Amino acid sequence: MSDTGPDEWKAWTVSTQLEQLKETRDAGRTCANGQTTPESDELQVLVVGAGQCGVSFAAQLEHMGLRYLLVDKNPRIGDSWRNRYDILKTHTPSSMDNLPFLRYPINWPRHMTKDQYGEWMECYSKIMHLKTRTSTTVKSVVRKDRSYIIELETNGTSYTTKARHVVLSTGLHSDQPIQLDIPGQDAFRGQIYHSSRHKSASDVSNLACKNVTIVGAGTSAHDVAYDFVTHGAKSVSMVQRSPSLFLTPDSCERTITALWATTPLSVEDADLIETSVPNVLALTLVSGTAVVCAQLDGELIGGMERAGMALRKGEDGISLLDLLVLKSGHFYIDQGAAQMIVDGRITVHRCKEGLEAFYDRGIELADGRRLDADVIVLATGWERTGNVVERLLGRDLAGRVNAREWGGLDEESERIGWWRPSGVPGIWCMSGAISWARQYSRVLALQIDAVERGYNDEYYRETAAGGGQGGRMT
Repeated sequence: MSDTGPDEWKAWTVSTQLEQLKETRDAGRTCANGQTTPESDELQVLVVGAGQCGVSFAAQLEHMGLRYLLVDKNPRIGDSWRNRYDILKTHTPSSMDNLPFLRYPINWPRHMTKDQYGEWMECYSKIMHLKTRTSTTVKSVVRKDRSYIIELETNGTSYTTKARHVVLSTGLHSDQPIQLDIPGQDAFRGQIYHSSRHKSASDVSNLACKNVTIVGAGTSAHDVAYDFVTHGAKSVSMVQRSPSLFLTPDSCERTITALWATTPLSVEDADLIETSVPNVLALTLVSGTAVVCAQLDGELIGGMERAGMALRKGEDGISLLDLLVLKSGHFYIDQGAAQMIVDGRITVHRCKEGLEAFYDRGIELADGRRLDADVIVLATGWERTGNVVERLLGRDLAGRVNAREWGGLDEESERIGWWRPSGVPGIWCMSGAISWARQYSRVLALQIDAVERGYNDEYYRETAAGGGQGGRMT
C-alpha cells in the first residue's frame, strides 16, 4: 500500500482468497455439504493418485463432507515415495512441508527420508479417515449426462463407479522416463538403465571394479552419483550438457523458504503471504536470490566450477522459483554430492551437444571424447503428465482440457489446468510440490463444493482448453 494523498491509498497488488462457503460446517456435522437429498451411490468426487496432492485434497473433501473416493495404483498409501531410490530425502525443510490439519512432530528431522515421508502419508490417511482404495487403476473415463462413468480395476477385478467430478492427482510428470534417441545402445556390453529404476548402488555386483557414468546433471543425477561413490564404485562420472542451478539447504532456507521459519508466523500466515503474490511479480521479486545464494555458497560453487561443472549464478535473473515453476527441474539442492565433485570423487564431463553414440565399452560425446563405462545410468528426467492424462481420459477429452499444457503459465502467468477449472465440466487437476499440496488443496475443494451447492453452475468455459487456457472462476 502507498499513501498517495489525503485519505487516498493505492495498492500495488490486491489479493483475495476463498476461505469458506456460506453455512459451511466442519467435519463431524450431521449432514454433508452440497446435499439437498439423501446420499446416493454416486460419488461427488473421484480422486486419482494418492501422492501428497491426492491425500491433501482428500483430507479437504473429508473435512467438507463431500462424497469421494481416493484411488491409487500402488498397494499402500505412500508407495509413491517408498518406491524411489533409497537415499532420497525431501529437499525442502519440514517446517514448510506440513500437510493440511496435522503438523509433523517437533523433533522430526529437517529433511525426511523417503521412507519416513511415505510412512507419514500412510499414517496421515488413517488418522484423517480418508476413503481410499489401493492397488486400483483407472481403465477408462466416459462422460454421461452430467457425470462420469469410470471403469476401475482392483487386483484384477474390473468394475464401474459414477462421479460428478474426476480430479487427477497423478504427479508433476508422467510415469514414462524420457528416452534418448542415440544410436549404438544395443552395442554397449555393460549395464544400462534409467534412473527411475535405481534403488541402491549396492544392487550392482562387483561395484568396486566398475566405472559408472551418469548421463544428466539434475537432482537425480547428483543423488545417484553420490550413492555410487558412497558404495565404493571404482569411478563415478556425470555428463552435463547445460548449466544448472546449485544451492545448499542453508542458503535455500535463508532465502526462498525463509518465510516458513520466520517467528512468529504460522504456516497458514506464511502460505497466505506467498500465495497473495502473483506469479509474474513473485518471479521478479526473487530474481536476485540466485545471486545471494551463489554468494552464500561461494566456496562450494567455486570448487565445483574448477572441477568442470557449469552453474547458473543468477546473472541471467533465473532463480530457483523460475526453475520450479517453469521447468520442475534443472537444479540441485545439495544432499552431499557437491563436495564429492570438489574432491574429484565425482568427475564432471561437460559437453553442450550431449551424446553422439554408444559403443561397446561406453559412450561417445558429441565433441569426440569417449568415456569407458561398465554401468550407465540415464538421469534424463520424465515426460510431462499429458500422456498420462491421455491414457486415463482418452485423447479427445485430454485434448479438450489441453492436458499437455498443464502446469505451464498462461498469458496472466497463472497455472494452466492446475487447481482451477480445466475448460471441461467435472475434470480437474491437483498437482504440485508438498507445500503446494497444502496451499491449493483447500482452494480446489472449495471450488468443487461451490459447484455441488449450485453456487456456480457456469464455472467452466468450453472454449478455454482449446485456446491454451484453463478456465477460471466467474
